[in-house]
Amino acid sequence: IVVGLLGVISAMALGFFVESIKATFTSEQKNLINRDIRQLTAKLSEAARQANFSILYESFEKSDRDSVSDRLLDGNSGDFLVFGFQDEPDLTTSVNAPQPITRLIGYYRAPENPDDPDSMGPVRTFDTGPLPTPSDALDPPSPEELLEDLFSDSPTDEHNAVVELSEGLADKRLFYNLGGRTIMVNGKIVHGVKAKRVTDTYNFTIATRR
Repeated sequence: IVVGLLGVISAMALGFFVESIKATFTSEQKNLINRDIRQLTAKLSEAARQANFSILYESFEKSDRDSVSDRLLDGNSGDFLVFGFQDEPDLTTSVNAPQPITRLIGYYRAPENPDDPDSMGPVRTFDTGPLPTPSDALDPPSPEELLEDLFSDSPTDEHNAVVELSEGLADKRLFYNLGGRTIMVNGKIVHGVKAKRVTDTYNFTIATRR
C-alpha cells in the first residue's frame, strides 16, 4: 500500500513539475514577444516621424523592387517597407528641382524557405546612413536605383533581425498599404522551439509626414 501511494504521489508531483516547466517556458516566450513588439513599434514610429515618404514592395527580392511599377499602392500587401529621407530641393538650379534622397531605412520579412513566401521568417532591418550627393542634381537616383546599387538580390543575415520569427497576416504579408500614405503592420510574432511555439498577433499603424 505504501509503495502504491508513493507511486501515485510521485506521478502527481512529476505531472505538476512538467506543467510548471511548460508554464514558465510559455511565460518567458511571451516576454520575448512583448520585447519584440516594443522594439519594432519604437523603431517604426521613429523612422515614420522623420521620413519624407514610405514605399511598400512585395518582398526584398531584387525582382520585386527594381522598378517603379513594383511599388504597391492602396489596398495591397507586401513584406518590404522602405522609408526615404530627402534634402530640400536646390531651387537655384530649377523651380522644379527634385529632392535628392539622403538616406533609406528598410524593414522586411525574410521567409525561412525562399521557395515558400508564406513560411515564417525573421523581420530584418537596414539603415543606409547618409548617402552620397548625386552627381546630377536635376536627375537624382530613384529609390529603386539606390536599392539596386546598395544591396544584393536576396535577404542577408548581415541585416539585423528585430523580430526572431514572424508570419504575415495581411494576405500572408506583414505590411498593408492603407490609403497610400498609411501603412498597417499586421502579423504574428513567434517564439519558442518547433516542439512548442508561442505566438501573439501584432497590429500597428504608421504614417510618414509626406
